[in-house]
Amino acid sequence: MTLLQSGDRAPNMILRGTEGRSYSLDEARARGPVLLTFFQLDCQACDISYLVWDAAHEAFAGDRFQLWAVGLDAEADAAAFWEKSGVSFPVLFDDGTSAAKFGLVSTPSHVLVNPEGAVHSSFDAFDRVSWNTMVEAVAEYLGQPPISIAPGEAPDFRPGCTLHS
Repeated sequence: MTLLQSGDRAPNMILRGTEGRSYSLDEARARGPVLLTFFQLDCQACDISYLVWDAAHEAFAGDRFQLWAVGLDAEADAAAFWEKSGVSFPVLFDDGTSAAKFGLVSTPSHVLVNPEGAVHSSFDAFDRVSWNTMVEAVAEYLGQPPISIAPGEAPDFRPGCTLHS
């Protein structure tokens, strides 16, 4: 199994969020790019990523861009953690079905889906350069100035964690 790559068709998924609302990838990406970040609560690379994800959401959020964090842990655990974290992006729950469709083997995994439904780019782990490149693509889609993580603001790289079974 391998993470979907640039040009691959992103499968639709409909996931429930912490507030009970359903989120459809096909509906969201029809309005603009969607950045999916798959995470597990005990993943240290995920732990250093949350604020970076929130900064991107705050910079670009709106009708034309969505950033979704897709939790792979028990709903109650992920919901309690997210309630305490104070981040502003939606947290969705996956029973493992979407993770399998996207070819995840570790977390965090990031997939940017373009408005046509294809994967623009994807990567695993925490990688400052790859994240900046992905967020620059979001800014370009939206016609907005890019944001980036400067050297020293976060580690350059942190390996991810193998998916739980």
